[in-house]
Amino acid sequence: MKKVILSYLLFQFAVSTALSQIEMQNEGLTDLTAGILYAHVESRIRILGVKSKGDVSLVTSNPANISISQLEKNVFEVISKKVGIDTLRVMLNGKMIFKKSYETKILNDPKASFGDIIETVATREQLMNARELKIFIPNSIFNCDIFHICYFQMSIKKLNSPVGVYVELEASDKRVTKQMLDCLNKLAPGDIIYFDRITLRCMSATDRIIGGFAIEVVE
Repeated sequence: MKKVILSYLLFQFAVSTALSQIEMQNEGLTDLTAGILYAHVESRIRILGVKSKGDVSLVTSNPANISISQLEKNVFEVISKKVGIDTLRVMLNGKMIFKKSYETKILNDPKASFGDIIETVATREQLMNARELKIFIPNSIFNCDIFHICYFQMSIKKLNSPVGVYVELEASDKRVTKQMLDCLNKLAPGDIIYFDRITLRCMSATDRIIGGFAIEVVE
């Protein structure tokens, strides 16, 4: 009898240990383990730690709000339609082995900055060191690496220029061109740089133009 009880306890311990090692990661976030989805945004959920053989599936407690499609083994695309809290369940051969709650939030519009300059003023040295545009989304942990800047315009308005905009230049990726750098090197306090027509390309190859911004040169 003792042997039966011991075998049962060892089996339960092994099952508990195996389940505790299961993890769900949202590869679209900077914090992979955060229980967050963004409404109407494709989330790539990867299930780790399932050591048992069999068919692994992912289901939701609210199929009216959450759609799930399998991309590859243990990897699923999850799309949530509205704000709220839902539970995703990992199934192995039709039996639930793990579950995790996810909160769906609204994703703010992406914004651009010149390097790490997020203020509206900067010195010429700071501008020369920036070198490229960066994309960020305020108040989110969304991984912006899926966005690629494929075009932007830079124009400069000199403080004492009688013609307004002094120069207009274009770039075909996130980095400033040599001509742009030459112009930045000639800036003086009071000059204003404008970044416009910033065009993002997502993984789906869809282009999107986001709002521009301006930076005034200071001492």
